[in-house]
Amino acid sequence: MEVRYAGFWSRVYAFIVDALILAVLAAPYSWVGHHSRTLGIIAHILSAAMTIAYFVALTAKYGQTPGKMAAGIEVRTVGLEPITLKHSAWREVVNIVTQIVNAGLTAYGIMALSEMRFQELGWMDRTKEIEAATAGLQKVVLIFTTVWALSELIVLLTNGKRRSLHDFIAGTVVIHKRPEPAPSTTKS
Repeated sequence: MEVRYAGFWSRVYAFIVDALILAVLAAPYSWVGHHSRTLGIIAHILSAAMTIAYFVALTAKYGQTPGKMAAGIEVRTVGLEPITLKHSAWREVVNIVTQIVNAGLTAYGIMALSEMRFQELGWMDRTKEIEAATAGLQKVVLIFTTVWALSELIVLLTNGKRRSLHDFIAGTVVIHKRPEPAPSTTKS
């Protein structure tokens, strides 16, 4: 059977679906996080943990996230075997680090605000003050993640198996899922 490697558009579609699901799942954290500094810190940490767990656990267990399921693609080892938790974690290692760093910087920035100042600021002004408190380090993380994403795209588009950098790190490929064989309808 011929293997069809997943390219750019099927991965983009999967990412959009996953991003929408994560936005819905994170909405309660965002709402709760605006009520106090402590809740804001907890909400950011839980949101980062949820994002990491979503990608690592679902991909390890099913070989795909809901987004990849919707796109009809799955993650396999380069030998086309099912992946393990180790493969899944290595695929996400850069995202894990950036999520942790960003949550830590956000927590630091929130702690730099007094409770009264936290309460009186609107969301946009609060975000600006948190960024200022982190001396622009959040922008450095954003620039890094942007450069990483562009690097991933270039690598994806320039190799025959359509592997991204994180696929090379983890020893994985993303393929179009093989349809399950239909049950036999012949009568004996």
